[in-house]
Amino acid sequence: MKTIIMIYPKVGLDIKGSSIFLPLSILYPLSKLTEYNLKVIDQRIEENWKEKVRELLNEDIICVGISFMSGSQIKYGLGIISFIKEISPETKIIAGGVHPSLLPEQTIEEKNIDFVVIGEGEETFYDLVKSLENSKDLRKVKGLCFKKDGKIIKTEERPFVKLKNLPKELYSLINIKDYYLSWFSSKKSLSLLTGRGCPHRCAFCYNKVFNKRMWRPLETKEMIKGVKEIINLGGETIEILDDNFFTNIKRIKDFCQELKKDKINMKFVANCRVDDIAKWDDDILNMLHDCGFIEFYVGVESGSDKILNKIKKDIIVEQIFLADGKLRKANINPIYSFMAGFPGEEYDDIKKTIDMMLRLLEMNPNASLTGLKIFTPFPGTELYEECKRFGFKSPETFKEWGSFNYNSIEYSWRTRKQDKLLEKLSYITYFLDKKSFLKVINKRKIMLKCLIVLYSKLVFLRCKYHIYSFTPEVFLMKKFKKVI
Repeated sequence: MKTIIMIYPKVGLDIKGSSIFLPLSILYPLSKLTEYNLKVIDQRIEENWKEKVRELLNEDIICVGISFMSGSQIKYGLGIISFIKEISPETKIIAGGVHPSLLPEQTIEEKNIDFVVIGEGEETFYDLVKSLENSKDLRKVKGLCFKKDGKIIKTEERPFVKLKNLPKELYSLINIKDYYLSWFSSKKSLSLLTGRGCPHRCAFCYNKVFNKRMWRPLETKEMIKGVKEIINLGGETIEILDDNFFTNIKRIKDFCQELKKDKINMKFVANCRVDDIAKWDDDILNMLHDCGFIEFYVGVESGSDKILNKIKKDIIVEQIFLADGKLRKANINPIYSFMAGFPGEEYDDIKKTIDMMLRLLEMNPNASLTGLKIFTPFPGTELYEECKRFGFKSPETFKEWGSFNYNSIEYSWRTRKQDKLLEKLSYITYFLDKKSFLKVINKRKIMLKCLIVLYSKLVFLRCKYHIYSFTPEVFLMKKFKKVI
């Protein structure tokens, strides 16, 4: 039996039980290839990955697939590829994921990458494997980019897959216990995908290019099957990974009815938009709470209406506070996320965002915050093209994207003073909401908990009075991040 290897590289700050999610991006493409000897290696949790790879390369290998996101995962993934090619130069390396899909020609220029799967990988990866095994014409494989005789060949675009035709994820290829998360209200949270794409137009989001603003959901009965599968795997909370789970409220109502009908007692965490929450009545929110929806990820992004309009978020500040009040009343805990550093953003806009973070914490004791993320222009997005007009020079090679330092990079549309401020804020605001950290720290680490509580109070005061000039702790955080 021939072997196919799928590898998920480190992402950076990979903490078991906290940030290591199910590697669905490498499980789904294997779902149609069960007649082969399938092997999955997750570098985030397997310290002996080199020994495993070395041993597997002695088998009859068809190919090795590797998933990539922009940033550190490229760096780690290229390290894996170099290791493989040193042992077995003839092994075919297939790159997939969002980043290679957005920049396929640049990715295939990397000398050790043989093929790039563009877009959704299930059908393309299947066709590629069959073509490699049977020496068929690779130009007939849709959604592929490869090199031949020194030339780059990009085949015909592949249509989106029909989700209802996808076989279920191959959980048997992994140790499911390695992916239990304790970040939420349960120590056994697992991920589930019930739809792909998003119809909205956020100017910073890859979705407009990757999914073409098309939203494709699973039917209710398939969603329920997925929930039951997570229950069988021992999950107590499900994090729904859909970019926009609540696009169609009728679908959500049907889902909730089926949960009640089957007497399914499960907790859920999902992404939700501010404008959806703001327009829902109490009945909808109470229904969601009663069916186990305990937490929502809510992308606020900015406390400035000017910036919200610029990034085409299609919400206003007033809606944010309205939505927060509704969630508080329904006893659904929001997890708010924020960004700053957009072209045209001024110091006053950043202050408004920090002020909003503080106000949301004060208004809603159940609210949690992510740290303030520095806006990064990702390839294919609308703001990426605008930044290039501002003089932004993106990495010129696939390898350079792997060393892109999002926390400290300087952009031409921002002053050096703004860059330094944003770098500081990106570190210290992780501690603005201490609840997120305290959820995942071992109960016996009393001293560390006390330090976090004390430091979060200092951060709160810094942000309240906007005092950021002297932050020696940021130096230590940067050193710690390098070690991780």
